[in-house]
Amino acid sequence: MTKQTSRYTEEELEFIKKEYVKRGNEGLIEIAGSIGKSVNSVRAKLVREKIYKPSPETKRIKKNGPSKKEILRELQEAGLEPDGLENATKGALLNIKKFIEQKIA
Repeated sequence: MTKQTSRYTEEELEFIKKEYVKRGNEGLIEIAGSIGKSVNSVRAKLVREKIYKPSPETKRIKKNGPSKKEILRELQEAGLEPDGLENATKGALLNIKKFIEQKIA
């Protein structure tokens, strides 16, 4: 197995670490621009170095109700075997769930 070469020099790595500690996530654009790298590249490097802390607003926000996985779990709990429904659209799964809820009620 060969050792991977870094795309960052030691100086660049020290610079992004120091600047990230000072500026945080809001400074990623400036940090990346000052060393000629993309924001995603700098963020990935910080993640690999175990320095990066995601902003609360970058965490995935649940919109539009439960996930497909949650709906499938609910259908299974209601007695329906969800095998084969994994590729169904979220809308179709919600329709099935609604249908079952109406029949039970």
